Amino acid sequence: MSADGGHSAVNETRGRHKEEARQACDTVFHWYGTVVNINPALFNFVVGAYERMNAAGVFLSGEACQEFEDSYRYEEDHGHAHRIDGRIATRAGDLEQLLADIMGTEGF
Repeated sequence: MSADGGHSAVNETRGRHKEEARQACDTVFHWYGTVVNINPALFNFVVGAYERMNAAGVFLSGEACQEFEDSYRYEEDHGHAHRIDGRIATRAGDLEQLLADIMGTEGF
């Protein structure tokens, strides 16, 4: 999403929670110039929700839930982390071009 959209969402936070929200977003979102990647935060939220529902004994059904559970179990069996960082890593000069290619824009 656009970084402006990310900043706008934080600015919509009410009163005393605004600074907390800004710090949280700065921590879990990945900011790259005019874009912000929120997908790793969304994925990690789903992992946390799955873990809490599973611990509470909530039965989850459906193909997507089964695929997620299979993936989660595979990660457990092979010692992989369930949560992701999701930062984009390239040589410094390539990041702008990579983002331009992904976002379909001309430079940042």
